[in-house]
Amino acid sequence: MEDLEIKRMEEGDIGEVMAIERASFKQPWKREFMEAELSNPSSIPLVVLKEGKVAGYVILWDMGESLHLANIAVKPELRRKGIGRALLKKAIAIAKKRNKKLLSLEVRRSNIAARKLYESEGFRVLRVIRGYYRPDFEDALLYVLPLQGNVKSEKA
Repeated sequence: MEDLEIKRMEEGDIGEVMAIERASFKQPWKREFMEAELSNPSSIPLVVLKEGKVAGYVILWDMGESLHLANIAVKPELRRKGIGRALLKKAIAIAKKRNKKLLSLEVRRSNIAARKLYESEGFRVLRVIRGYYRPDFEDALLYVLPLQGNVKSEKA
């Protein structure tokens, strides 16, 4: 999508990011936690702008040999328009540029739309994490995208 710009998240983006966060998750991150990502040397916080406004964001954590996608969300009214895919592709590109062995993430088992997106980009389930999400104790699926070598996966 040529009208999208992906850039590093700044303090001025936090208000819009938090509105998207609250609209997207049952247990949203606290504002202080999101703000802390801006100064965390292991964090890569990015926003995607559409017509100059924050349309979504992704938080990546550099975990040494791997990159972990800690959080990703798109404004509800802008979903299914390629914005999440653009953020995911950017995450993959960063992982490759940094020579990471894999890119990982967790997702609710019930989040079928996100799972389809991840699988369409080559992610596979490494394992099920039982009762991961609070307060409902829903299972998480740990997805990985191997960037070097092979990683065995299990059925979800």
